[in-house]
Order: sequence, then structure tokens, then C-alpha cells
Amino acid sequence: MPKKRIRSLSLFAYAYLVVPKQAESRLDAIRAIIEGENKAAERAARIWTGRLVQENRITHILIVSDSTEQNLDINRLLETELKRMKAEFFLTNPMAIPGSVEEFAGTEAHSGNGRAKLLPPKIPQPEAS
Repeated sequence: MPKKRIRSLSLFAYAYLVVPKQAESRLDAIRAIIEGENKAAERAARIWTGRLVQENRITHILIVSDSTEQNLDINRLLETELKRMKAEFFLTNPMAIPGSVEEFAGTEAHSGNGRAKLLPPKIPQPEAS
């Protein structure tokens, strides 16, 4: 039986801050873009997870990625849609998520403390209505 290897994996979080808070009905296109990218990242075995969070006065588009790049196709898609909506938005700088590691099968012995699954869980997206 192969032993598990631990590989350090840098993860980063950033957000789009959309003000004022957007109505749920206005976010359908954004929701579809996020869902599409979540699926594309999963198929490509890379990490990119996006989620919409509504607060009283602001809408957040929270993103966790294995890249600090913010000029990718997905960013352009999101920004194009936000501009089409005429929504005011701000993009935060990416912040490293400390302690991000990935556990995978391999041939090397595991020398960690058994707590290798520190990646964030897959964030379920709301069903389209």
C-alpha cells in the first residue's frame, strides 16, 4: 500500500467588495461565472473556489486560489460583469492562508503529525432557482 506524502501548497484568499449590496436577482450572471470556474478548476486539478456572501450593506465575492494572480480570465469575466451591472467594486490584495498543505498518495513516508488535510472544504454553491 503506498504511503502518503505531504506537499506544501500555498493558498491565497482575496475578495471583490461590491457596494452597495446587490439584489439576489442581479447576481445570477456572477453566480454562473463562479460556478463555471469552480467546475473548470476541479476538472483541471487546480485550486480556485469562489463564493458569494451577502451582508447588510455589501456583497462579497470571496475567492481561494493557489495563485496570487488577479488578471486571469476569471477575473476579467467577473469584472466585466460587475461593470455591465454598473456596480461599484473593489478588489482586495491576495493574502496567504497559513498552514495550507495537501495530502496525496505517493512513495515517500509521511513524517507529519497526521493533520495534513488543511485545505478548505469545497464550498457548495446555491442551487439555481
